[in-house]
This record gives sequence, structure tokens and C-alpha cells, in this order.
Amino acid sequence: MINSTLCYLLRGDEVLMLHRVKKEKDVNKDKWIGIGGKFEADETPDECLLREALEETGLRLNSWRCRGVVTFLTNGPYDGEYMYLFTSDDFSGQLKTCDEGDLRWVKRSFLDALPKWEGDQIFLDLIWQDAPFFLLKLRYEGDRLAEAVLNGMTENVAIAHGMKNAKVLLDDIRAGKSKYHFIEIMGCPGGCISGGGQPLVRSCFLPNEDDDIQDTYRAKRAAALYSEDERQHLRQSHNNTQVQKLYEEFLGAPNSHKAHELLHTTYSARVGFND
Repeated sequence: MINSTLCYLLRGDEVLMLHRVKKEKDVNKDKWIGIGGKFEADETPDECLLREALEETGLRLNSWRCRGVVTFLTNGPYDGEYMYLFTSDDFSGQLKTCDEGDLRWVKRSFLDALPKWEGDQIFLDLIWQDAPFFLLKLRYEGDRLAEAVLNGMTENVAIAHGMKNAKVLLDDIRAGKSKYHFIEIMGCPGGCISGGGQPLVRSCFLPNEDDDIQDTYRAKRAAALYSEDERQHLRQSHNNTQVQKLYEEFLGAPNSHKAHELLHTTYSARVGFND
């Protein structure tokens, strides 16, 4: 097992994040993470933390807090890892260019929108909640988070699409039989891939098709979207310069009152479509 450190530097409502874009062969390629790295021989966690902070950022930490230990397990080609998680809001020096990626101060309100590992959101939420020292196990299958165990308790996650599937989950919750701690429900059958504005395909339109026409068209639509996405230079809306300018000059911060007022909508009942 590898030993490593990860630290989030805090400055008011901002967090120093490292966008890993400078190395081609990087397990964290294109993701946003904190600063840190692997232990050197005979180093303690805090010694590793101070060295890595200085090497990657040029900043000296004057004080720090260990928030927990995260154990990473994987079935892929990577070794398991014990990661000591830190935060610091007391540092000095001049921020420098990092060889590992681009360093950016990011507002906490915008942090959730950045591409990162699934499990990172779990320990970031614990930090924002000022949770006491914790032990967290994250088990990955490839790039997908398969299991999260916090202080010995497994966190079970369910994802459902369509109200028919949602009803199954909700009935279990009401009956006290649900094992899930986090549940995501997408109203549209098939999720956003078949959401509002997408062509409505029903078997009655094409009687010669198989009964699984919905799944067939969802798969084709997903393949087309993934193919188009791979060819794009800018693949996240927050990197779009026009979106950035809109927020800077008009909307303010993400989730601001003006953004919520203008970009959110309400719905009213409509006559349903019948086969």
C-alpha cells in the first residue's frame, strides 16, 4: 500500500485546487484535486505534507489540521493507498507555477461543478461539515466508485430513472426496508438522455420495430452524444469563455440569487400523451 497526503488550502470562501493537465500518463488526468503526494523514505504524514506543499505551490504551511485517513482500493492496475487528508488556512509565501498542473483558487460554490473523482465529493462534504476525524474506505472498479465505508458503515447509493422505478424505491423507504443512504432519482425514463426536448419514440410509431425500441434509441442517442463530446475542445460549460463572462458581468457567483431567479423554472400540469 502506498502512503500519501492530500491537502486543501483554504482562503475565505476559496479553495486552492490543482487541475491535472500537464502529464499525459497521469491517473488524475484532467481532474481537479488538492495538493500533495507520496511519502518519501522515513517521512511522517506532516513532513510529507509540508514538503509537498512547498514543492507544488511555493507556500509554507504555518499550521494545519489532519481531517482523516482515506483508504483507496482498486481492482485496476494501481496500488492501494492510505491517504492522510489535511486542510490549512494559515500559510505564507508566493504561489508559484506547478509542474503537476494548473493551480487555481476556486470558490467553494463552484467546486462541485469541477471534474473530480466520485469519492472526493464524500470527503469534501465531510470537511465542509467540519466532521470530526474520520476513517473512509473508497473502493473503485476502474474509474467508478463501487463502495464507500465511513467509520465502518457502508454508504449505499441508488440511482433510478422514471417514476415507475422511483416508486419502488420510495415504497421500500416507507416500509423501512431501504438499505440506501443516498438516492438520485431522474424523472425522465432513461435519465436526461431521454429528457425534455428529445424526440418521443414509441413502438406505435414504428410497428415493425422490436418491443425494446425505447432502449434501442436511447443507446443510439447516447452513442451519438458521447461521440460528439469526444470531438469538442471545450467539454465543460464552466470552461466556456462566454459562460464565464456572463457570470462575471451579470449573474455573479454560481447559485447566486439572480442566477437562480433567471435560470430556474417551474412547471405546471399538461395534458399527457396517450398511445
